[in-house]
Amino acid sequence: MSSELDSLFQEFNQSLGTVKTKAETLDLKSKFIGPKGQISLILKSLKDKTAEEKKLIGSKSNEYKVKIESIIGEKLSLLENSEINEK
Repeated sequence: MSSELDSLFQEFNQSLGTVKTKAETLDLKSKFIGPKGQISLILKSLKDKTAEEKKLIGSKSNEYKVKIESIIGEKLSLLENSEINEK
């Protein structure tokens, strides 16, 4: 499960490079950390795991979730600034 989280984060980073609009950025955010996002699904699956697995997977999932939120925020700011500069 930990390697699955690592590959999801790599996939997110690769997808981020192709995003060119605010709408695409928000779609990417919901794909990974929205209520039905991939990381959210992993967090929901924790109920079937052992206490040790919950601790490891939960903390790593939350770490990636925070990183993704931060990266998305930065990307949205860049896109807004570029839109302002174009006007």
